Amino acid sequence: VKGRVAVCGCISSYNDAQVSMGPRLQSSIVAKRLRVEGFLITDFAAHYPEARQQLSEWLQTGRLRYDESLVEGFEQLPSALVSLFTGDHIGKLNVKVASS
Repeated sequence: VKGRVAVCGCISSYNDAQVSMGPRLQSSIVAKRLRVEGFLITDFAAHYPEARQQLSEWLQTGRLRYDESLVEGFEQLPSALVSLFTGDHIGKLNVKVASS
């Protein structure tokens, strides 16, 4: 009861031809007295320096972990771009275009 649901981003639906109907959660939201609020990362721009410092520390200590997908080859760029919108990757998507 009285939970919060943060909603940020919807890249997988940017190019949809039709609006997705999605699940009907209104009754659960009301019954559980949930607060649903959308936001953009830029809403918190004033906190960026503090966040960078804290997140860096958490990464170094292992308290924060992340996943990433790596696609190799410049020729794979188009399919990698498409995967941003289909969700066919895990975490940050990187494309390695050349050996360094």
